[in-house]
Amino acid sequence: MIADRRIIRDTNFSRSLLASRSLLASRSLPPGLDTRRAAVVRRTFIEVNPLQGGGAMTRKICMAATMVLAMTECHAQTEVNAYGLASAVLESVRSSTVSRTARFVSNSSLLGFQGTEDLGSGNKAFFQIEGGFDVDNGSGRINNRDSYVGLQGDFGRVKLGFMTSPMRGMGSRMNFVPGSTSIANNIGIMATMNGQATGLNSRMQNSIRYDTPSMNGLAGALIWAPGENRPEGQNNYAYGAGLSYVNGPLYAGYAYESRNAQRVLARGESEDFGHRVAARYTLGTTTFGVAWDRMESRGEFGTGAAAGAGSIARKSWSVSAKHTAGVHDFIIHYATAGDMRCNGAATAEQCAAANSPFTGARQLSLLYQYILSKRTMLQAYYSRINNEAAARYDFDGDPVVSSRAARVPGSDTRGGGFGIRHEF
Repeated sequence: MIADRRIIRDTNFSRSLLASRSLLASRSLPPGLDTRRAAVVRRTFIEVNPLQGGGAMTRKICMAATMVLAMTECHAQTEVNAYGLASAVLESVRSSTVSRTARFVSNSSLLGFQGTEDLGSGNKAFFQIEGGFDVDNGSGRINNRDSYVGLQGDFGRVKLGFMTSPMRGMGSRMNFVPGSTSIANNIGIMATMNGQATGLNSRMQNSIRYDTPSMNGLAGALIWAPGENRPEGQNNYAYGAGLSYVNGPLYAGYAYESRNAQRVLARGESEDFGHRVAARYTLGTTTFGVAWDRMESRGEFGTGAAAGAGSIARKSWSVSAKHTAGVHDFIIHYATAGDMRCNGAATAEQCAAANSPFTGARQLSLLYQYILSKRTMLQAYYSRINNEAAARYDFDGDPVVSSRAARVPGSDTRGGGFGIRHEF
């Protein structure tokens, strides 16, 4: 009886081994398996004849070869990492026309997943899915932040999806305040035209982006998005480009972006475009930054007999500094937006002769951070925007008055906050 069981067991083992031998002989090498190791595995499977016996030693050798192959296959699979940020801040905000309001905000809290797969020959596939959420009220979406899939290698990186443009990315480098939706950042001044967002600091939908490899610290980036939702036949495509240089403590960059037929300020086949230049330098435990930005909107303005081609433009600049002393961070931001420059048929409202010279604004932000660990910090900040008589600037992520049309020209805004921020 024992002998019969051994015969059956050996016969079943031989059949499995023959099947594995045939499969291995016909398949290509996985990317993580080098040629020499693969030859050993194949010889073990193919050259050992299970019908000639070999007993326990043969089984051990073949099982070991199977484990080598399996481990190599696992190594070639996509590696996925989860990451995120949770922030909760109690703020007190007000303006010249709105009484003091206490509120909880969740400055750029997010949850994301990243993955890479080794394709061999130095090439990789990668993806990211990232979404923002509010810890204070439970709202959020799984992919309303940078989400894409792509390839990278010696040629650089190519990715497709919903992502940050070179211009937006440059703004992030110059914003020393963690959390891009915080009232302490300067986006409201640096990325709007008299409080009107033009999309030039927003992520691009349906886009493809290419980043060159770094060449002695010099790198470039291109992004393009086709006009999928064309309003009344208008071609609302978008594109951008960026160039950056990094050398130790020095960063310098330039970015350009153009978005067509948005109809935010100008109508018709309009174009909203901008230029941005920035530089940052770290000296010891102190980092200094300076940025300059110019935005313009071209297209059709006015109504009736006054309708025609025109343009609106404004310039802004900022200076920033961050100093670290042990577990203490001290940050200061100062930004200013110049008056609107209007041409052609752009003569109404903020472009009226009596208003355009008074459409500038200034912002000052002070921030203190106490570092509890590599992942956790406490924050306290104060920020104030002073508008000229016809200006309508407000905080970007969480404005005191959300609707630009509801803001009273010349109304100043201010606010402060205290909270906790944890990365995971």
